[in-house]
Amino acid sequence: MADNLYITATEARSGKSAISLGIMELVLRKVERVAFFRPIVASAGDNDIDLIASHFKLDTPYEDMFGVTSEEASELIGHGREEEIIEKVIDKYQRLSGDFGFILCEGTDFASVTAAFELDINAEISNNLGSPVLLVANAHQKTPTETIRTIDMALDSLTDKGCQTVATIVNRVNPLQRMETALLTQTQMPASLQKLRSLLHTLPRPSIWVSWDIAFLRGRTGCQLPEKAP
Repeated sequence: MADNLYITATEARSGKSAISLGIMELVLRKVERVAFFRPIVASAGDNDIDLIASHFKLDTPYEDMFGVTSEEASELIGHGREEEIIEKVIDKYQRLSGDFGFILCEGTDFASVTAAFELDINAEISNNLGSPVLLVANAHQKTPTETIRTIDMALDSLTDKGCQTVATIVNRVNPLQRMETALLTQTQMPASLQKLRSLLHTLPRPSIWVSWDIAFLRGRTGCQLPEKAP
């Protein structure tokens, strides 16, 4: 089965599409056959699949790049058949995985009627796929304390489902709160974030705080990721 990485977010508009673009760019430098896959997409079509496929000239048919539509997922949830969502997603993923050396999975958008279930659904899917998780959080219009609390809740959910979270990226940080966010992360980091304390990095514009397991991502993607942000 192909190596993989699952990018999921804490909420809508967290900026995971931009992260997906960056990870794809890195992976394609080292892996010849790379696929992009989303578990649940909008019924009318998916902008992220279109963006990634066109930008990187992927030749995978659109229908093979997602598991189920949001309409299908909503109907299954309405009938109390959430487990069938997972089964359908895994089935389509497995059909895709035999032809590729690496699959980048991008989680759901938290923008449909399934939003209340989506963090758990993403955790279940990533765990069943045996995929490590890169978590993207949104700090826009939040205090640093609120941002850290949101991350902690998401990581607790992922841990409860047996997921291995190898990176946490906090996007859209207010420049005036960057130092406070860093200080809180270093001095009041919840137990679920302790293992990432020594791997906290900052990137230039847009303002992003990032903690990642450099060694793990290198091994998983084969890419030479930077030791420190530029």
